[in-house]
Amino acid sequence: INFSGELKRIVNTDEFHSMCMSQQVKALEHYPVSETLIVYILHIMNSYLEDRQMHFKRLLHKRIEQKELVLKAEMEKNLLLKREHQRIALEQEIAQREKQRLDEMAQQIKSHLQVKIEMEKTNLETAKRDVLNLNTGTVVQLMNLSGERFETKLAMIFESSGKLIFVDRYGAKQAERSRDELAKNIVKGTEKIISQRATSDDALQNLVMNQRKKMREND
Repeated sequence: INFSGELKRIVNTDEFHSMCMSQQVKALEHYPVSETLIVYILHIMNSYLEDRQMHFKRLLHKRIEQKELVLKAEMEKNLLLKREHQRIALEQEIAQREKQRLDEMAQQIKSHLQVKIEMEKTNLETAKRDVLNLNTGTVVQLMNLSGERFETKLAMIFESSGKLIFVDRYGAKQAERSRDELAKNIVKGTEKIISQRATSDDALQNLVMNQRKKMREND
């Protein structure tokens, strides 16, 4: 028997492959070959089956790895989406809290301003009444442009214009204010009424005397 030629002929047949797959070893009895060839063929069959088994194992392992990679990628994607949703929800919650805080702050500022405006309005009305009731001889503390405070006495009131003339203790004119101007300064705290006088005093008399003296000099 041509050993190599016979072996190639047997191994390359479809029947041999079917026999290897079904492991029907007894089918070899139909082939007119020697015992040595049969042993060799059985060895090839075992190797072939082992190779096929290893091939299927590697293929299965590869598919399992691919499936695991797909599942891992899907899990990572879902985790990223979950974290992104959590981040967006947290930012929305923070923005909502900040908006609520700003709204409350704005409401507090608005309420504070309303109270302040009402108080200033009330204080201004009170100051206007006090200024309207001033009499000559009233001691009033004024402030000059340099921010210095000094005491004066109300010497004259011009009812038509509402102008107030203030003098020092010698009767010399120190300042003049309108009623509204003095009332606003009193509310701001820069000027204030120290004491009320029902009648004029020496300062007023000195002012009148000075005015008469000037009139005589002009004549």
